[in-house]
Amino acid sequence: MKHRHVAIGLCTLLLVGLAVSSFAQAADEERVKRAEKAKQIAVAYFDALIQGNTAVSTSLSAVPFAWDGKETIESLPELEKGYEAIVADKGKRQIKATKVEIAAGKREIADDVFPDDRIVVRVWIDDEAIAICVRPGDAYKVVGFRD
Repeated sequence: MKHRHVAIGLCTLLLVGLAVSSFAQAADEERVKRAEKAKQIAVAYFDALIQGNTAVSTSLSAVPFAWDGKETIESLPELEKGYEAIVADKGKRQIKATKVEIAAGKREIADDVFPDDRIVVRVWIDDEAIAICVRPGDAYKVVGFRD
């Protein structure tokens, strides 16, 4: 009888271990999916802004928006004006990202500007990077940048 209880206990522990492992694997897969989606949105946003398409950049954004670590923009029309100022200053450019990655140390890149539940994507152009903050959810949106 004692051996049977030990066997049942061991089986239970094994099943719990398998369930925890399966849950952890599902969580890892979800993190990978979220990261890939965040990278796609960040690149689309970056490409639109570089090409001078402020309407697309604005449609991929949400407020409040952390503008280069200097201010918070509270309305989409104000945000679009900011994008238009960038395009007016720098013009339409033919720049392509050379590397896109999830920032491993969000705090190091964002300097406490971006909330913890956001995904910070680094878009590299040769040896320079811009940190683009993406809010995950039903519709992933860019909610800040810092260069």
